[in-house]
Parts: sequence; structure tokens; C-alpha cells
Amino acid sequence: MLPQNQSEWGEALAFAAPPFGAAANDARAAAETLVLPRAAARLWAPAHLRARRIAGGDVQISWIRCAKSGGDAWGAGEPPVGAIVESYRLHILHGVTTKRSVTVPGPAYLYTSADQTADFGSPPGSLRLRVSQVADNGAEGLNKELTITL
Repeated sequence: MLPQNQSEWGEALAFAAPPFGAAANDARAAAETLVLPRAAARLWAPAHLRARRIAGGDVQISWIRCAKSGGDAWGAGEPPVGAIVESYRLHILHGVTTKRSVTVPGPAYLYTSADQTADFGSPPGSLRLRVSQVADNGAEGLNKELTITL
């Protein structure tokens, strides 16, 4: 892994790969200028996205958050959030069109039968969902997208 400072995100960086034992300025060194994406700095995509229809026609949507570091502890409790305030953005889609977008404080959302009817005309037989954790600065992290038959 290449260490990268926040000040270097989006900047063109020069890299050189010399032959073993040679200096970076050796004429035989392969040189490349790259702009490295900051995807590794974003919050990870949630996992185990689920949706199930419950009594009354509502749909219970849930997921598990993923920790960027410290998530492999064997003790009790959840892995660290990686953000000061835990928050998620859930998009309910129809094709590429967003029917509903909500920000929720935890890894679950109740999609009511009334909201489904407002969004689709009647409760749908399947849902296309996209969820991501929201960073403290409001930016969405990497997302998980899935179509689930209800």
C-alpha cells in the first residue's frame, strides 16, 4: 500500500520503478505519472443488505456496517463506526430513477406500505436498493446495490 496524504488526493504524482538496486533516477527506470483515487479513504460499503415484507405490507430493510479498521476484534460489541455520527443514505430505485432517498441514523429502514404506494403506485414485488454510510463531511462512502425480490 502506498501512503498518501490528504493533500495529495487528486494531484498528479510522479512514480519511478527502477531495476533492483538502481536509483529512482536511473535511465532504465519505468516512469509514470498517476492521479490516485481516494476510494480507499472513503467509508466501506455496508454488507448483508436485506429486505423482507412484514405484517401490513411494510418492508423492513436492514444491513450491516463495515469498519475500515479494528473490525476483526473477537470481543463483544460492534466494530468502530469510523465516523463521529453514524448515518446512512438509502436510495430506493426503479431502474436508474431514484424513487426515494432517505438518510437514517442506523442500519435499518422501515419502508411503509403507504410510501411504497406513493412511490410505485402499489407495493412492488421487488426493490432495487443502494445504501452507503455517510461520512462526517456529508460525503457518501462506497455503496452496496442489490435488487431483492419480496
